[in-house]
Amino acid sequence: MDQAPSDAGATRRDLLARLALGGAAAAACAGLSGCALFMSSVEPDITLIVDGGTLIVPRSILFWERGLGNAMVVGLSGRKDKLLLLKTPEGEIVALSTTCTHRGCDVRWSSDAGHIVCPCHGSEYDLHGGNLKGPATRPLQHYQVTERPEALSIKLG
Repeated sequence: MDQAPSDAGATRRDLLARLALGGAAAAACAGLSGCALFMSSVEPDITLIVDGGTLIVPRSILFWERGLGNAMVVGLSGRKDKLLLLKTPEGEIVALSTTCTHRGCDVRWSSDAGHIVCPCHGSEYDLHGGNLKGPATRPLQHYQVTERPEALSIKLG
């Protein structure tokens, strides 16, 4: 039976050397804009299936219909992109990509700030995905939402 090597005989110097190597790899990775290890990603509140370029979101799962806040993240089955669904104070429902247009981190809704923020570099967006503060210079991708009595229909293109 094979066993993994034990660290029981490792010295403090061995441990520090391993940490230094890990730190060097992390520093090298951090210098690359596409390094997935350090990209900020948000977990979806729910994942749904896209049918022919359209996402159907039943009203029964919407956070604001259940008194759980005015924003939620929806994962798209089989796709890496996610949507941020928001209900504005005026009652409009907005669907935006969670991908920041600066470096691709996932943005989040900040109820304290009252707008969308990117935790990686501080970009900020309004409720419709428009830029409030850089470094991002482009708005978030916006998707058309059609409200129906039983569900939302979101055209993804």
